[in-house]
Amino acid sequence: MGRRLLQRDRKFNEALLKQHLGHFAIWPFDYVAALEYRRLAAELRQHGRTMQQIDI
Repeated sequence: MGRRLLQRDRKFNEALLKQHLGHFAIWPFDYVAALEYRRLAAELRQHGRTMQQIDI
């Protein structure tokens, strides 16, 4: 692929993202959220139920 094609695809994808982003809740990931993530990941691991990070 040429550089121009990649730039065009990137612009298209960015426009698509901006168009649909309002349909999703965007939650902040702060220190408290990081601690809860750590707790949940450890609990799942103890029970042999690991999940991908994006799914937790």
